[in-house]
Amino acid sequence: RARRRFETQWRRYAEGLEAFVRAQSERGSQWVATLDASGNPIWLSQRTGKTAKSNPVEARVRENLANERHKAEDRMDHFIDRMREAWLSVDHEA
Repeated sequence: RARRRFETQWRRYAEGLEAFVRAQSERGSQWVATLDASGNPIWLSQRTGKTAKSNPVEARVRENLANERHKAEDRMDHFIDRMREAWLSVDHEA
């Protein structure tokens, strides 16, 4: 039950986080898609001139979602452990 609620809350949070990261990335709009000399698609930073083989915005979104998911799962596990400890102590007192 707690896990279902966690998943529901996480989905809502992830949607908002994804929109936020995309908006922040688009605000600067430094990356443009282009082709290299071989005709392969690359992303070019207008600010630094560096290139990337995959979309840096998508990479940033995935990285942020993975980091936040990991932190949220750790907090959820810690919460569940504390609840179990509290239930055990109540059971032992009774």
